[in-house]
Amino acid sequence: MFKKTDPNPQLDMFTAPSMQLGSRASKKYSDPNAWHNQFYSLVTTKIDEDIFKPLFPEGKKSGRPNASIRILVAMSVLKEGFCCSDEDLFEKCEFDLLTRKALGLELLTDVTPSIDTYYLFRRRICDYQERTGIDLMQLCFEHIAGNQVRLLKISGKSVRMDSKLIGNNIAHQSRYELIHTTLVRFLKTCTLTKLSSEQEERKGIFERGFLKDCLPFRL
Repeated sequence: MFKKTDPNPQLDMFTAPSMQLGSRASKKYSDPNAWHNQFYSLVTTKIDEDIFKPLFPEGKKSGRPNASIRILVAMSVLKEGFCCSDEDLFEKCEFDLLTRKALGLELLTDVTPSIDTYYLFRRRICDYQERTGIDLMQLCFEHIAGNQVRLLKISGKSVRMDSKLIGNNIAHQSRYELIHTTLVRFLKTCTLTKLSSEQEERKGIFERGFLKDCLPFRL
């Protein structure tokens, strides 16, 4: 049976980590700019659970209510973000306070969905995609991305140069290597005709990376 997550869960001061931690730790835990709180506000709370409603039967014999869909989807996102295994993911969700806060598990007594529920949810998504050709996860991510674009006022008309990783490439290559690699890739896309035998030979030497030995000086 489909059931949406309660948007306003009851809090308990005796089981809330922010009430049990020291002042310094509590301040970091509650910092609105910290990654776990940003993830919760920009991702977890923005997951549209109605997208996944077709995965669950309706009617009197629909069974017990499903686990929190937004937590299951947020767990899948964190798994990719952490680049970890399912076992490591569930260990973080059980014992890492920041990961639990990112999922909206505000209290120490909040229960993480079981790994069987997690696998069942993923299998239902795959089965639904095979039957209908609709990727529900993609629809969910497009919805989240749309909200973030409007909230952060992101424009797709321009691209930041630092997003091209130019600085990273320069840090790992010399000036000669940058020029050489660029020219080699350019030559491979060109169709050169009517070259003399000497020019053909020079072109081959360059593409094989031996131009460095022919230069009278180093760049």
